[in-house]
Amino acid sequence: MFDSYARLSKNPNTGEFEKIETQWADNRRVIERLGGTLGQELDDGLSAWKKNVRRPGWAKLLERVASGASDGIVVWHTDRLFRQPRDLEKLIDLADKGFVVVSAHGSRDLADPDDRFILRIEVAHAARSSDDTSRRIKRRFRTFRENGMGHIGGPRRFGWPGRDLTWTPGEGETDDDRPMVPDALVARERRALAEATDAALSGISEAVIAREWNDQGLFTAEGRRWVRLTVKSVLSRPTNAGLVESDGELVATMPGEPIVDPRKFDLLRSKYAARRKGRVAGEVGPGYVGTGIIRCGEPGCGARLTARNGDGFYRDLTWTPQLARPLQAALEMTDAAFAEHLGTTVRTVTSWDQPDTTIDDTAIRASLETAAQQASISVKKRFAQSANTPVRKKYYTCEKERRGCGKVNADLRSVDQELRTYVILRLSDDRYAAAVEAARAQVADRLSAINADIAEYEQLQEAVSERLGRREFKTMAAFDKANKPIVEALDRLYTEREALSEGSPEGPTKAQPAAAIAAQWDAADNSERRSMLTKALGGSTLYLDRYVKRPGPRVFDRNRLRLVYPDGTTVTFGDLT
Repeated sequence: MFDSYARLSKNPNTGEFEKIETQWADNRRVIERLGGTLGQELDDGLSAWKKNVRRPGWAKLLERVASGASDGIVVWHTDRLFRQPRDLEKLIDLADKGFVVVSAHGSRDLADPDDRFILRIEVAHAARSSDDTSRRIKRRFRTFRENGMGHIGGPRRFGWPGRDLTWTPGEGETDDDRPMVPDALVARERRALAEATDAALSGISEAVIAREWNDQGLFTAEGRRWVRLTVKSVLSRPTNAGLVESDGELVATMPGEPIVDPRKFDLLRSKYAARRKGRVAGEVGPGYVGTGIIRCGEPGCGARLTARNGDGFYRDLTWTPQLARPLQAALEMTDAAFAEHLGTTVRTVTSWDQPDTTIDDTAIRASLETAAQQASISVKKRFAQSANTPVRKKYYTCEKERRGCGKVNADLRSVDQELRTYVILRLSDDRYAAAVEAARAQVADRLSAINADIAEYEQLQEAVSERLGRREFKTMAAFDKANKPIVEALDRLYTEREALSEGSPEGPTKAQPAAAIAAQWDAADNSERRSMLTKALGGSTLYLDRYVKRPGPRVFDRNRLRLVYPDGTTVTFGDLT
């Protein structure tokens, strides 16, 4: 059995690029002549001189030969196939091990030592020629940039004229017939970029901008839907402000009117640079305990879930003085609302002096619930922002805007209640606590060193940020250049610390009574709850499966939450109790 391999290459006789299909056809004739059978037809649509590009077809071919899945390979032309010595040597190694390597064209025989010698010289010369070409191209591009050319070839970019990347050729048409995008579309994209820059500066998130662009039918230059990261990327392009940069340094300005005011662009880049300083691990907004931890359970997806607002607000809240105080504060911001919704029986909330446990007084609980449900939308939103529990209806979801499948959703409060039950069960288990303690003892020294390095880098990053505030950096590119290695080092250290500590760098390892863990969870903020959840999960992965309709009232099915242990064992939350 022979595998057939083709790669983008010029025909040495005509000088034209030979189609992959033509190369495969030539290879099939060789296999028939040898009396063999065809295995797999593999290809890579990249020229052989691009040495830093991974070629999946070439890697798959070598893997199949090494595993014995094929007896040999047929390539189209050994003389033209290689421009990097390492590719030639891999093929020679295969021939030395007894595998058959045949070419449909070419005058060199890999089994002949003289031909190997000549091939090595030819390939070395070709590699040098490629390096010389690369240097000339880089020099020419540098000259273009210095002359104010922001775009040097390549496909069209959002907000700029060029050929339509979404066009597909019809019968008898070729890529040469690809039309230019209409001027009206370019003008619309440029307006969108300018408006989005203003929106981002005013605090509108990139996710909201992406959703608005998608709803308006305004897609990327390739015709794809926008997501948060692609919006941020397109708003961060220096060419929007008419700036031409190379390796983070400003080299020229582009002629003509820029899409975005350079001062606004500088402010936006400063805002993004401030974000790169990072946040405390696990710190999230109100009500989001499982975001980024729970994964989508749909086959082939596995995206990390996010949270989104639903319609309306929850009823039957678990009322405590801790929860009643932000309601009272939200209502009190407007005297009329306070007088209308609280009433005299609930005014006592301002003078309560008791532990933060569930309020036993049925009448007061009912009054609080009534006040919360009858409050205006603005009061409810203020209440939701300051309460340490989900008040506004929210859902864990696998968002399409974040490259998810969009098929998995679940009520956030219901899921969080199951997470609370799981954490209490897990952290009160003596066996699990002993395993955590033993694992932590093995990595204690390394964790100590990592924490020391993190503290040092965070101090250094703070100093760099202070220099930015004092305007000691002449350009944002200079700040980025100073900040980038610090961010990369911190990312690496945070990742290693997370892996060694299984998500909980601090905290007790002894099992605690279930009641104590429950009290700790109820009093904790979301960052602390996430740490508790991550500690309980250890090395396991938590999935949320899709809702399956069943007879009866719709309630959350705890079996939708599924744990996959490091050894591959799977268990649902329903199996844990």
